Amino acid sequence: MGSFFKGCNCTRQGRCSHPYLIRYRDASGRQREEKDYGTQQDALDRLTKVYRHKQDTPKQAREKRELGKQRCGEYCSAWLPRQRHFGPGTIRTVNRLLDNHVLPSLESRRVNTFSPTVADDFIQAMEERSTGLATQQNAFDTLKKAALHLAGHDHGQARPRPPRWSRTPTRRTATGKATTMLITSRTS
Repeated sequence: MGSFFKGCNCTRQGRCSHPYLIRYRDASGRQREEKDYGTQQDALDRLTKVYRHKQDTPKQAREKRELGKQRCGEYCSAWLPRQRHFGPGTIRTVNRLLDNHVLPSLESRRVNTFSPTVADDFIQAMEERSTGLATQQNAFDTLKKAALHLAGHDHGQARPRPPRWSRTPTRRTATGKATTMLITSRTS
């Protein structure tokens, strides 16, 4: 539920006039600390209120936690039909990218386990198979659209926080020149 304490170094903390502090984890899983509670009962009342609020998490947060537990293949197969704004050509392209590049590598991975390291390993595996940079970019974009936006809030966070991506590994072209494909994500 949380804890309450006094932040002072008084030897008799029960009798000193310093305020109580409380520490707890909110509905998104982040640790919070609040101070300036005059009595122990005030601190306990606030912790109880936070605990009850946490128990009444919104339906959306519970759904996001459940989606994070799904496998990538299961999620992608449910995700694509929901993309009503995709045209027929886009659907064919996304299906091809999912079937040929994304799902063979990541189909059994749980959505809540995605991280920058997983994405980097995914890109490196495509490089080892001599996949072109454009295909790597398209496959990564498809993966990001489909599943990675859940990576930040699958643990119950209220707002999505996608991982920050820096760049994919540098690849040498036939002429020996290094090319780098930048991959960034927008944070909300």
